[in-house]
Formats: sequence, structure tokens, C-alpha cells
Amino acid sequence: MAATEQRRRGRPAMGDRKFIGFRTATSRAEVLEEAAKAEGITMNKLVEELLDIGYRHWAPGHHERVNGQEELPIGRIA
Repeated sequence: MAATEQRRRGRPAMGDRKFIGFRTATSRAEVLEEAAKAEGITMNKLVEELLDIGYRHWAPGHHERVNGQEELPIGRIA
């Protein structure tokens, strides 16, 4: 009898996934559910797309520019 390899379940085309859970206000959750339904996508996909937008806005280095912090011109002074 040949040994069979256990197959992974899920969508391999979407790559590895990790669960992240959070709670939000009921009113906000209802708005998100309505938006996902209107777009014809799952709530997970909607939140993932919103996180992508937020990540581009808060990408590494962005917060320094927002706070007005710039690199010191030490090389030009010395």
C-alpha cells in the first residue's frame, strides 16, 4: 500500500495565511459588512484591501515625514 502525503487545505494561490483577530464597534462592523456585500467580496478581502491602503500610507519612514523630522545635516557642517 502506497503512503499518501497529507494535502494542505485552503487556497494555495493566495499563499500562506495567518489569522489576525480584532474587535471593533458594532456600527463600524455593520458598515464594513455592507460595503463588502456591495462589492461582492468577503469581509476578509475587504479588510485586507483596506489594510493595504493603510500600509502604503504608514509605510516605514512615512511617520518621520509626517512629524516634520528630517535628517540632520551633520555632514555639511563638519
